[in-house]
Amino acid sequence: MKILRVSREEIDKSKWNSCVHYANNGNVSGYMWYLDAITKDWEGLITEDYGSVFPLIWKKNWLGRKQIYQPELIIEGGIYSENMLSGARIKAFMDALPSDYKSLKINISNQAKIPSSLGLKVENLRRQQLILNKPYQDLQGDFSPAFHQQLAKAAEHQLQPASNLKPEKVVDFYKAHSKNYKKENYFAYLRIMYNAMHRGWGFANGITNKKGDLLAVYFFIYSHGKIMVLLPAISKEGKAKGAAELLLSMLLQTHASKPVYLDFNGFEDIGVGSQEQVYYQVSK
Repeated sequence: MKILRVSREEIDKSKWNSCVHYANNGNVSGYMWYLDAITKDWEGLITEDYGSVFPLIWKKNWLGRKQIYQPELIIEGGIYSENMLSGARIKAFMDALPSDYKSLKINISNQAKIPSSLGLKVENLRRQQLILNKPYQDLQGDFSPAFHQQLAKAAEHQLQPASNLKPEKVVDFYKAHSKNYKKENYFAYLRIMYNAMHRGWGFANGITNKKGDLLAVYFFIYSHGKIMVLLPAISKEGKAKGAAELLLSMLLQTHASKPVYLDFNGFEDIGVGSQEQVYYQVSK
């Protein structure tokens, strides 16, 4: 298996994106537009037919040495492949890593068969996902008692849905009400959302009080049979009145009985009955 190193500018965009689209472990984070939205500092390893691709996202440490790392806005990346991620395929890519990279830390799909002979440190990570292939009444049966109580509060306070929210409004609300907001990611947030909306893959939902004040916002991205959560935020008033619970409940009602997953993307499930999914953090 021949592995080629290609700069960002040399990559065949159509072939790269096609691999990510059809990969057994594909996700939205592997598309070139998503990678470009996060950083300009990346290149790729590819097989000659683009059947497998590996984005190398890099930065320099305090000594000026290049290291491959996992950006905060990509929960799972690594090698995307239309073929099984066998031990031989992973070894071929790891052996092809350029020598100018002095360390590596990435998150990779649990489909990967990582050979122990590579000397990689492998840790299990966990994320929350909920499959929506049941009627809403059945999904509702898995809600926690606290979630049901919050829905009752939302009805009591006559909270209302809000749609067609602009990305700037979503980010400003996230900045004001989430401890996860990072100033250095401001423009990356906007680029991801605008790109997703342009492709018809992304939308923002919110909840307001009777006066029209925004209480909760979630941005969602459709891709690879999943609805991925991005930038969830809730105000103090929203927490007291069940705004986030109402927002998620409305999403589940809309998508119930469909063969898709709600992927919390590393964020907390606030009580809809999601299941843990294991994936790997690999470092060297």
